[in-house]
Amino acid sequence: MPKSQILTGVLLITIIFFIALFYLNVENRNDSLTNNSFITICVIEKLKPFSFSSSTKTGKNDAVYFYFVKNDTVFHKNELLKRGQIKDLELKTNQYFEIRISNSDYEVFEIDYKKKKDTIIDKNDHKIQIYNSIIHQNLIE
Repeated sequence: MPKSQILTGVLLITIIFFIALFYLNVENRNDSLTNNSFITICVIEKLKPFSFSSSTKTGKNDAVYFYFVKNDTVFHKNELLKRGQIKDLELKTNQYFEIRISNSDYEVFEIDYKKKKDTIIDKNDHKIQIYNSIIHQNLIE
């Protein structure tokens, strides 16, 4: 068997493996949100729309920084949206939305930007603040 056929076979198997892994990850995420999640309120604390200027560039996406409270702890998270979604959804800071979060992994969440809430949550009322990283904390504060 020629080397080119062996390399082609190995490459094909590798590609199939990564596609299957991606599919299983999406299925696990959806299953976790459907069967093992809770619903709460999140607050938008900072918006970073896509920009060509170097000081505000977030890549090819818009970024939404938000937080939610669970068990007297404030969890700060961020979500990347398609370019222009901040403007299209008319998002503003200090808006409140319904969010579904996985109980097992707080990195798995889904914000419903169509369900605005009228409530007030102040992150300063809670002592424990959890950020994704020091850079994230400096960006928010």
